[in-house]
Amino acid sequence: MLLKVALPNGRVGLYRAELERNPVGFRALVPLKEGATTGVVVGVAYEGDSEKRVIEFPDKAPIVKEHHLDIFKELAPYHLTQPYRLLFKLLPSHFVWRKKGFVYPRRKDTLGLDSFTKGVVEYLLKRRRVGLGTFVRKFSKEVLEALRKKGILEVRQEWDIPKVSTRVFSLKLPLQEALRRVRSEEKKKLILLAYSSLGVSEEELREKGFRVSQATELVRRGILTEELTYPATLRFPLRLKQEVAEGRSFYRYQLAEGELDFLIKKIIERAERSLSEGRSVLVLVPRLRDLLQLKDILSESLGDRVLEVSSRLNPKAMYDTWFTTAGSACVVVGSFLASLIPFDSLGEVVLFDEATKGVRLEHAFGLDMRNVAYLLAKKAGAGLTLASAVASVHSRRLVVAGELKEERSFRERGIRVFRRSPSEIISEGLAEYIAENSDREILFLARKRGYSYMFCPRCGFIAECPACSTLMTYSMFMERFYCSKCGYRREELSCPECEGSLKPVGFGIERVIKVLELSFGRRKNFHFSNTPDATDSKDIVVVVSADNILSVPSYSSDEEFFQYLWRAFLNSRKELVVQSVFPHHEAIKSLEGLRPELFTDEELRRREREHLPPFWRLYLIEASRSLEEEIRDKVSEEVLSVFKEGRWHHLVKIRRENKGAVLRLNELVREFSKMVKVSLEG
Repeated sequence: MLLKVALPNGRVGLYRAELERNPVGFRALVPLKEGATTGVVVGVAYEGDSEKRVIEFPDKAPIVKEHHLDIFKELAPYHLTQPYRLLFKLLPSHFVWRKKGFVYPRRKDTLGLDSFTKGVVEYLLKRRRVGLGTFVRKFSKEVLEALRKKGILEVRQEWDIPKVSTRVFSLKLPLQEALRRVRSEEKKKLILLAYSSLGVSEEELREKGFRVSQATELVRRGILTEELTYPATLRFPLRLKQEVAEGRSFYRYQLAEGELDFLIKKIIERAERSLSEGRSVLVLVPRLRDLLQLKDILSESLGDRVLEVSSRLNPKAMYDTWFTTAGSACVVVGSFLASLIPFDSLGEVVLFDEATKGVRLEHAFGLDMRNVAYLLAKKAGAGLTLASAVASVHSRRLVVAGELKEERSFRERGIRVFRRSPSEIISEGLAEYIAENSDREILFLARKRGYSYMFCPRCGFIAECPACSTLMTYSMFMERFYCSKCGYRREELSCPECEGSLKPVGFGIERVIKVLELSFGRRKNFHFSNTPDATDSKDIVVVVSADNILSVPSYSSDEEFFQYLWRAFLNSRKELVVQSVFPHHEAIKSLEGLRPELFTDEELRRREREHLPPFWRLYLIEASRSLEEEIRDKVSEEVLSVFKEGRWHHLVKIRRENKGAVLRLNELVREFSKMVKVSLEG
């Protein structure tokens, strides 16, 4: 059988394997020119030829389902990449094994060696083995070849596999002979344990109070043998992929927005319905903190059927959980990599906090997990629940189009709005309000971290990070000047551009703390944060300033402002106080009327007029020369070009339904692949 195997670089190779069953979705260990790697079988080839053969199929079940492959085929063109590059961006790294070169010492001592060679051998002996690339970077290729010729070290090609295996120690000699060879009473007890158990694992040794090094020494002396065992999901023959059962009930897709307890209630209702039908539930959560809290909350109602799949799991736990969840009705609360779990029967897909910016995966070509969740539910015949404090503009569009049924629950709270001037930190009206309520639990929110931005009078600009162009932050408390996005730090408090002296401009949470302490002293009932957190609510939440969101030159700034205010509103138990330079902003009006659609519907109309997402896709193309003529001829008339910092920047707009233009843009990008960089928005 000739198989199409997708490789981690996104390409597809042809490999032979003697099989009687369909292996699509299975992992396959395949050879490369140098070494070997892990691929995923994506199809059977009926034409073509290849002498390359699959080394092994390491799992007893598929690692992904065919509908996962279909999802990436559908989405890849819009992200100007290959389908299987997206697949490997989401596949847990524990599943991607590679065969690499490792350097080993060929001797156990350093007698008679010169000082340099002695240092090299001691380095290897201490680590047992070192990756070939690491060794060459540290000592050079010439040193490697010289010591190989002298027989001091050797290079072996081995699989670099995450530790999914467990070492099991068994008795190699007859019992009496083994006991006669050791004097230590502790080692004799270890031998007896290995004999009585017909083999003992590393974990069992530790549980019984033995050191693994003792067993390793007995292996070296030929008294014990050592072998690796793997999770039950590994090293099994292939089996046929289970097909989706006929006659399933289809749930209407829904959007749930409102209080956290309301969202939890809706998720539990949908989960219980799916579980009662013997079908699994997948809950995708962008942030790890929310994932852990949500898992605990759901476990209280649904018990041990709630499992976690995230990058926190060690390799062995990831293997066990991945395939256990695939074959049993359970609730998986997971990060976005859990979207690839090959469930036998999936009843519900939940995307929690769908309105956060975290649903877009920058490391995966801007992949929007809302699209993945929607297609996964559609292709698996499952229900879909999008849940968040308040709906995103994208999801509101689906509600208006009748594709999502909207359910919401907002509890009324008091809302006060104070106008502030651009130079004010605490307005007079807000100061009076705080004085009247100074004995209550108050959370103060200022979206900016640190003390302030820093303005350079010499060059006339707010200081930017030289690494990523983000406005840099000055922290008085930490006494440092840094970039909150990439972590760049600057010891000198001077402009990174011209070395001029800097002055604070705008304000962050540190400056708010300082001003309030001067007026009210340090108070235990005053709390401070950059972001609202619905799981840690307070009687009163005061948004001191979120206006800096609106100063960012982005089409989505107004929506981010809207989302921030609504999250703050739901963070308050009794009252929300908003201080703003723009007290009549549409986002604030929507709060005062408890009607988020006042903002989202107007925002949708604006974006449709201005050819913006979700109606149009935006592609930013950076190139070493102008491509405007080619873009206008082949892709779209909607292009804006700017020459900046030695490169051309083209903003290209393509109507969402125009797949043909997207395919032509793919061709253009491939044609100029060595000179362009592309990013997608919307």
